[in-house]
Amino acid sequence: MIKASWGGGGKGIRKVHNDEEVKALFKQVQGEVPGSPIFIMKVASQSRHLEVQLLCDQHGNVAALHSRDCSVQRRHQKIIEEGPITVAPLDTIKKLEQAARRLAKSVNYVGAATVEYLYSMETGDYYFLELNPRLQVEHPVTEWIAEVNLPAAQVAVGMGIPLWQIPEIRRFYGKENSGGYDAWRKTSVLATPFEFDLAESVRPKGHCVAVRVTSEDPDDGFKPTSGKVQAPDYSENKIHTGWLDSRIAMRVRAERPPWYLSVVGGALYKAAARSAFMVSDYVGYLEKGQIPPKHISLVNSQVSLNIEGSKYTIDMVKKGPGSYRLKMNQSEIEAEIHTLRDGGLLMQNDHDPSKLMAETPCKLLRYLVSDGSHVDADTPYVEVEVMKMCMPLLSPASGVIQFKMSEGQAMQAGELIARLDLDDPSAVRKAEPFPGSFPVLGPPTAISDKVHQKCAATLNAARMILAGYDDNIDDVVQNLLLCLDSPELPFLQWQECFAVLANRLNKDLRNKAN
Repeated sequence: MIKASWGGGGKGIRKVHNDEEVKALFKQVQGEVPGSPIFIMKVASQSRHLEVQLLCDQHGNVAALHSRDCSVQRRHQKIIEEGPITVAPLDTIKKLEQAARRLAKSVNYVGAATVEYLYSMETGDYYFLELNPRLQVEHPVTEWIAEVNLPAAQVAVGMGIPLWQIPEIRRFYGKENSGGYDAWRKTSVLATPFEFDLAESVRPKGHCVAVRVTSEDPDDGFKPTSGKVQAPDYSENKIHTGWLDSRIAMRVRAERPPWYLSVVGGALYKAAARSAFMVSDYVGYLEKGQIPPKHISLVNSQVSLNIEGSKYTIDMVKKGPGSYRLKMNQSEIEAEIHTLRDGGLLMQNDHDPSKLMAETPCKLLRYLVSDGSHVDADTPYVEVEVMKMCMPLLSPASGVIQFKMSEGQAMQAGELIARLDLDDPSAVRKAEPFPGSFPVLGPPTAISDKVHQKCAATLNAARMILAGYDDNIDDVVQNLLLCLDSPELPFLQWQECFAVLANRLNKDLRNKAN
């Protein structure tokens, strides 16, 4: 292992498999943590990550507040944290605590700290990793099993109060005046010092396990991503997988939807996203006192979708809020969009392996190949940082690389990192324009044959036209005139209004009105 002593969380650490990798990986470690001392250590493949929580005051006293096991990790980030340690014998745990205390005392450390070790399950040996000079994310595990409020204890230490005067620390070591009403005043008056090197702590209060939830994209190699937890069942802990058994037993298979549903859904999504952006842009001009340019249209747009080798080009006309008319190859349909929570898509942009793009928001840490050099397919060409994790990006094809981004730059998803002069230009597969048309579909919202409901829908369409949206004006006017010519219209409108009031009228008045 090549490791930078100033690194952490996956930064500045590489596993070397053979002699040929040493030079490249050493440079990567150097680049990730500039100026840091770098050391080499033997790989401990079957080992555990064990920790001891320390609290040190300004008077040379050091308390070891039990231990934690943080061996379950993902991308060098702790996922499951538990305490106390159960994989090592009690005498080994005592040695870990004593060694941690000696280390903190030797450097006159003050405050909360975590001493981390590697523990070999095969030999029972342990090896020092680092002293982390802060209160770590997993400190609640220690608080539960030791019954010590660590942030409050840190404040007390910062005020110069000795550990032996803190009520929770005295209780942790089984001393008198350990709590109760006005515990701080009683402790400060009645407490007597004791020798921490000789004192025995009480047994841990049970066992605590903390589990972290990670956000990863399964459609992109489980790369880290970000987002909001919006599902109520998840936050209320109602998620279960019992429904899977019945579906597996019945061999349920999802039916493939018609092609036009995917096209309409993707077009609506893209048009709605573009509309929101255009509205923001339009308002921005107005707020500056400027006239928006003509190319900013709040009603008309064109979207392109690539699905399984076919390219669909659709002209979108906005009829109203969330309502669109879609035109493609001399065919036309109407559709409405209703926003769902997940916002998932089954679409892709043009795939061009000669364009190396950022797939998620990230920071370009360093080039792994020289600008203008040749790279092979599936070879790392840059290293990026995503949510505190460093990972390489692989070239999708072989060719000569020309970088467009500099090291250290922050990037958004979709930004161009580099271009490839492909060895095989035929690798660029372009989607063919789709020659078909939309099938004949009904309106997006079912409308009753009753004339008063048709009239209400037509009036709403007319209002949308007056509000600036686009629709077939001739059809709207013609339908409205037909509704107004119907003798049933006033009676049905009155009947609809009366139905709302009927239950509020007395029986005699209701009968007379009918």
